[in-house]
Amino acid sequence: MKLACHERLLPGATFAEKAAKAANYGFAGIELDGEGIAARVGDIKSAIAGAKIAICVIKGGSAGNLLSPEKDERDAASAKIKEMLDAAAQVGALGVTVVPSTVGHSLMPNLTPLATALDLETKLVTRILDDIGRHAQRLGVYVLIEPINRYETHYVKRIAEGAEICKRVGNPFIRLAAGTFHMNIEERDIQKVIKKHKPWILHMHLADSNGYQPGIGHLNFRKALKVMASMDYDKYLSLDCNIYGRADTELPKIQKYLQGFIQMYA
Repeated sequence: MKLACHERLLPGATFAEKAAKAANYGFAGIELDGEGIAARVGDIKSAIAGAKIAICVIKGGSAGNLLSPEKDERDAASAKIKEMLDAAAQVGALGVTVVPSTVGHSLMPNLTPLATALDLETKLVTRILDDIGRHAQRLGVYVLIEPINRYETHYVKRIAEGAEICKRVGNPFIRLAAGTFHMNIEERDIQKVIKKHKPWILHMHLADSNGYQPGIGHLNFRKALKVMASMDYDKYLSLDCNIYGRADTELPKIQKYLQGFIQMYA
């Protein structure tokens, strides 16, 4: 297991400064924000070439709504994801995290008995991800579906729901990103969920139960990391949370806290 940090949490006026900070704090990787990523590829490649740091994934939460009833909006979201996948291939990232919709309720019509709104959404997202997945496969990078909690989406809230979509698409380059904050809200037992769906999970976001850094809420990260270590998880654990306190003093503490568990179970 390797620790990473989202770039928005890192101090620095430039990405090169952020990359240097991340390496200095002991992180092995940086997670990138997907907004405007295509224009930043050159600067990112230059920055990581001179630092002992890698790019783990690109966070694509700003891509748009793949489940919009408007085709133009769906096409725009799909094009943004493909653009981020292109960037992921160029910077050596594993792939792009994708939230199918950040809308609190379905925008699809209920056509019962022909099809419910959920039926339409599932058929639609399967077709769209089939196309996006083939693009990802050509590039050798992954689409990482991220289930998020009920207060942020109406669709794909639990890990099992994300895994079912992966199965429906049937492309080995469609997998999951899991988040401890979201699982704490939606899952009955985080450790059991991780263990059951381990083959699908290729990335993990870390945040405590309150959305802040691990260690100041009530989540048991020791148990969660122990389960992942027992399954030989060798991908990134990425810090994606709010920071209580100053980032330049708290980030090294968080890295040490989490790295202690990783070394314990190595």
